[in-house]
Amino acid sequence: MIEHEARQTSSGLAETDAVAAQLIARAAPLRFSVAQSPVEREAVYRLRCSIVLEKGWAKPDDFPDGLERDAYDDRAVQIVAWDDGALAATARLVPPVSEYPLPTEEAFGLKIESRRRLMDVGRTCVAPAYRDARHRVLAGLLARTWIELRAGGCTEACGIVAPTVMRMCRGMGFHVVILGASRLVWGEERSPVLIRPVEPLHALTRSLRRSRAESAWLLPGYSTTG
Repeated sequence: MIEHEARQTSSGLAETDAVAAQLIARAAPLRFSVAQSPVEREAVYRLRCSIVLEKGWAKPDDFPDGLERDAYDDRAVQIVAWDDGALAATARLVPPVSEYPLPTEEAFGLKIESRRRLMDVGRTCVAPAYRDARHRVLAGLLARTWIELRAGGCTEACGIVAPTVMRMCRGMGFHVVILGASRLVWGEERSPVLIRPVEPLHALTRSLRRSRAESAWLLPGYSTTG
């Protein structure tokens, strides 16, 4: 029984990897990668700041240098989508470090078990010019985020999400565990969650095949998840 479940899990992860690659291809010609240089990382912080100001979640005086960043960025993996030299979208992965809490844990006073298998996903945003009804850029961004999470040896994610995002994740076939009571974060009531890929392939594949319903399972054109 255990061996059978292990094979199913391995197969499901491989299939999810394949779907992620497909979503990235659909977002061409954008190039998805990890920010490497100080210049690239600064572009990430500037885009995040512009989104926060656009949504009215802070005032320009809160970011005198025009950068939205925190202490977690020092060890985070910044996922980026480039349109030539323009930054179209970004997301952040924070890997676990034994002696430090993850952003979701710190924000909600939690301690998540089995932290070695998960990363914290947050600061997900898409520049206004790259938002559309089919959410191709956001889908590609999330797909590359999944690939980087897997490359780091993880198969689960935690984050701070709004109810709409929670419903969409469940609609995609992911198992979403609510870890605590919701509270106001980035201008909206959000909850700390743990996300596991239970059976994402079937739900994702069905959605991809229904061209008229593509937007139903994807996140909104803009989302800051923590």
